[in-house]
Amino acid sequence: MNYKKIFQIGLIKTLRFNFHYFGLKGLKLPVLISRYTRLSKLGGVVIANCTSPGCIHIGFDGVSIFDVHHERAIWQNTRNITFEGSATLGQGTRISCKGNLKFGKRFRLTANSSIVCYDSIAFGDDSLISWNCSFMDTDIHKVLDVDGNIVNNNRPVRIGNRVWIGSNTTILKGTEIGSDNVVAAASVLTGQKIPESNQVIGSHGVILKREISWEP
Repeated sequence: MNYKKIFQIGLIKTLRFNFHYFGLKGLKLPVLISRYTRLSKLGGVVIANCTSPGCIHIGFDGVSIFDVHHERAIWQNTRNITFEGSATLGQGTRISCKGNLKFGKRFRLTANSSIVCYDSIAFGDDSLISWNCSFMDTDIHKVLDVDGNIVNNNRPVRIGNRVWIGSNTTILKGTEIGSDNVVAAASVLTGQKIPESNQVIGSHGVILKREISWEP
């Protein structure tokens, strides 16, 4: 962590978060919280499979086009969030978890994105999420048929390993993206399943280019 980010650490918030979720093990401070982060709900369970100090960052700046003072991260958790390894949830990351949310190893979300988890959302290892993205496994509100039955149940979202998701992308319930893919900026995926790898994917699962690779 560079000196600029050191001055952004919210010490009280960092201590509160770590001791709440990890007890005495939180003395190692595996999670660093920016002073610009709002800890709206410290509920549920957090599992961190990395224990080194500061292996998980929440709310720190990292994209020059956003002002960290005005793009506050928000943490709301009432269920289960798992970090499989190191992770960065950049400035303006908004998390509302009422289900099971998992971040793979070396996960990075750059800025100003939202994750709303009522069922299950899982990101694989080495995933990179650009800014202004949204992930939802729920419609939040119920839609009923003429007999009063719910027709829009929650469905899991699965993102594979080494997936790069471009800015301003929306990924909705039931979507599954295989490993080693790139999702083009401003795409919308609504329940598509992309099992193949090494592709650039556009809206509604359209394959824009095949046999590609990408570097973080």
